[in-house]
Amino acid sequence: MQIVVVGSLVTDLVTRLPRLPRVGETLMAERSERHPGGKGMNQAVAAARFGADVAMVGRVGDDAFGADLINVLDREGVGREHVSPLAGATTGYAVPMVLPGGNNAIILAPEANHLTSVRSVTVAQALITGAKALILQNEIPIESSIHAAELARAAGVLVVANPAPASRDVPQLARVSDWFIPNEIEAGQLTGIKVVDVDSAGRACRALLSGGVERGVIVTLGASGVVWATKRASGHVPSLPVEAVDPTGAGDAFVGVFTASYVMGAPLQDAILDGVAAGVLSTTRYGAQAALPQGEEIRDAVSRLRTAH
Repeated sequence: MQIVVVGSLVTDLVTRLPRLPRVGETLMAERSERHPGGKGMNQAVAAARFGADVAMVGRVGDDAFGADLINVLDREGVGREHVSPLAGATTGYAVPMVLPGGNNAIILAPEANHLTSVRSVTVAQALITGAKALILQNEIPIESSIHAAELARAAGVLVVANPAPASRDVPQLARVSDWFIPNEIEAGQLTGIKVVDVDSAGRACRALLSGGVERGVIVTLGASGVVWATKRASGHVPSLPVEAVDPTGAGDAFVGVFTASYVMGAPLQDAILDGVAAGVLSTTRYGAQAALPQGEEIRDAVSRLRTAH
């Protein structure tokens, strides 16, 4: 197994709105859709579509949404031996609210994801320690993520953490991570630095590195690309100009594809380019998982990125 993702699985109930509703207001949606989602599942599918061998550890409810998510894992070729439907539990769901121009806001109800316990991670220990990389987020209990990271690090497995959503407990996860990948909002929340451009993102990278991240930090900046830093080097990879229609899942596309490319042998900067291309492509389509690109599409976009740079 190349990559194990310990994380969330949810159903996305996407609503397209002319604006956010005011307090007390009922606002009619212009359109709504249902998609498989969850940062963990999105990242697993992104890595699998790039060509990596991927498995998930997580929880769903014993309801129709949970059955649908398990079917999607099967269809995408993601191992799901450790994705267990829990009797009486409700599958997690999210409500992404997509506004004109592609901006969004998201409400998350974790439900069964909060039942991904330390014990359930321990049960999957052989899977985790036999992988090349472990991907984590912050949509399951933090103690479960940290336990998974500790098991992986002890076995020499690369740990990639996406601290989304940010919380006061996330610095604990940073200290057991090899690669730490927040977006600009999360980087600002975790460092106290207002991340508004490449320079401030660089300062946030250095601050997070000093907090104990082992190899490097990558801050995703949406349409401005990404800024990265290790203890020896740093850089900025711009994005491609595209007509974004839905940014939901773009960060997940980056995390999954960057990790897949990296563990499949790409040099760091090439892996970052692959991740940026995946994120860019995902914004040009609606939905989170539905928008995740295939490997060949990513390679074509990387060629354009190299030309643009």
